[in-house]
Amino acid sequence: MSLDTQELAIFTTGYAYALMQSLIQATLLISSISLLRVQAEISSISLLRVQAETCRQASSF
Repeated sequence: MSLDTQELAIFTTGYAYALMQSLIQATLLISSISLLRVQAEISSISLLRVQAETCRQASSF
């Protein structure tokens, strides 16, 4: 059972489309992970600032 040119073109196009979708999903996943890291960093910095301010206020008494 061999593929003719049109069938091969359809198969190749479908395979390329699926591969492109996978690459897009991987890129979105990497972007989401990067965004989560940035959000975690911002949260950590905010928490450290609150803790530092709390310590500063406590030491002023």
